[in-house]
Amino acid sequence: MGDSCVETPEAPAWLSKLESQREKLSKARLGHDSGAGAPCNSCGSGCPGLDLHFWRKVCRACHCSKDVHDVQDDDLSGWAQFELLGTAKPKKASMPLIKIRGVTDKPVKLDWVPPNASTELVRIIYIHIIQSKFYHP
Repeated sequence: MGDSCVETPEAPAWLSKLESQREKLSKARLGHDSGAGAPCNSCGSGCPGLDLHFWRKVCRACHCSKDVHDVQDDDLSGWAQFELLGTAKPKKASMPLIKIRGVTDKPVKLDWVPPNASTELVRIIYIHIIQSKFYHP
């Protein structure tokens, strides 16, 4: 049975790449486990090794960032997602100009508007805020 006449074609390159990525992802670790124990390039022997804080990007032992430690990043899914957190501010949606009758006839640009609220609802809310005893301009 070792000498078969049926030839099997080699898997396409994209399929091999996809399978290798799947294998790496199946061995994925949590982001704060990536590079655990790596020596600190700044503190030297003062740091026992990278012990990444769960939600902060600093070592719990020496308070240096992960970048300062000698980490060999081979993790595709672990730390890469944390690199994205907090790097880019979301774009602000422009606030609508709303005329609040009874207060002013000119359009007012508001700092905050309840999401998906109609102009009339916003007008009512702000009139109640202005008329409340807690409003101090």
